[in-house]
Amino acid sequence: LEARVGIFKGVQGETEINPRISTELTIASRDDSQVIHLPTQLEGFVGINTLSSELALSPQQACLVLRHIWHRGEASDTRRESHSEFSSSVLISAKLEHIAEASIISTLSAVYLLQDKCQSVSHAQSLAEQAWRMR
Repeated sequence: LEARVGIFKGVQGETEINPRISTELTIASRDDSQVIHLPTQLEGFVGINTLSSELALSPQQACLVLRHIWHRGEASDTRRESHSEFSSSVLISAKLEHIAEASIISTLSAVYLLQDKCQSVSHAQSLAEQAWRMR
């Protein structure tokens, strides 16, 4: 098994794979390196800056949001009552779900490329979307 390292940088130097912007992913191995550009997943997504600047979650609230996104509201959330200060509209925010899904797919695409499971970004994204649907 050949070791491969992924180095990524967003347009403004972010050390994250952010679906709002394209990301340059350099995959390096002992003998080779290649640069791959992961495209923007949320082109023209309106309101994301407002949403992210207003979204200040405690660790418990973040867990509730992530659980909701994972289950898409299918599982009953018995702890919701204990967090009455946490707006339930955040739990059902379509924008938040869209951002989270795009983040997961973008990051998983990078992982598939790094693991050499596919040779193209479009194939990596397709595999990531399939993995998300089948979770």
